[in-house]
Amino acid sequence: MAPSVNARISLVSFAAAVYFFFSTRVLVREIQYDPVKLNKLLTATLISMWILSALRGIFFLLPGNTINSYMSTGIFHRVALLATIILAIFFVIGLMQLNSQMLEKELYREQGQRIFKLKHGRLREPPGRSTAPSGDPRAAAFP
Repeated sequence: MAPSVNARISLVSFAAAVYFFFSTRVLVREIQYDPVKLNKLLTATLISMWILSALRGIFFLLPGNTINSYMSTGIFHRVALLATIILAIFFVIGLMQLNSQMLEKELYREQGQRIFKLKHGRLREPPGRSTAPSGDPRAAAFP
């Protein structure tokens, strides 16, 4: 007796759905405590992958959708594969946006700390760097 292909597809699909659900949950919870705005593309992609995986798992549990071999293809397989490829591309783009948001936040924080230290006299300009009386190094370069 061979194991059911439908059961394997459903198990993998439900495992992916759980993974994407918890990934979305972690992303949304972490963003609540962070001043960086919510990355809408990444969140929408994770939710879409979660729904697609859950629907795929449910589809293969229904009795009328049996597969007799690994090579059997249907319209649902093609649509699910195409949607997964498109969502994977959007997922990568969303991760790149999240990375740039995190870098931007880090730069703003460092810039704010530097301005604070300059205002309170805790940071001095490196030796050899000339500044104009106004404090602008570009003004000293062009008298």
